[in-house]
Amino acid sequence: ISARAQPVHLVLAHVLAVHSREDALRAARASAASPEALYAAELLLFLALSRESAKDPIPGLRVADVLSFLRVLPHYHEALARCARKVELTDWKYLFPAGNSPQRLLRE
Repeated sequence: ISARAQPVHLVLAHVLAVHSREDALRAARASAASPEALYAAELLLFLALSRESAKDPIPGLRVADVLSFLRVLPHYHEALARCARKVELTDWKYLFPAGNSPQRLLRE
């Protein structure tokens, strides 16, 4: 992963939390073909999940907000799966009520 690609999730987080979902979608779609896009989506979801599970959510950047944002992007399922594999099972309650059940995601 290149050094310049690592903060992309932070830029997206800022735009989602402070500006608008549409602005964040424009930015994400502009870089969707880059090799870093999936990693940025995964990190964005992990950021929201870690803050929400610590009871310190970022307004406008809750897990449900991020999942809704990612759902329209081509790497939604893979980013969700990669994040779910790396977090504790106790944190799945934040991922899957908003992102559907793991079984439903597998059927999609």
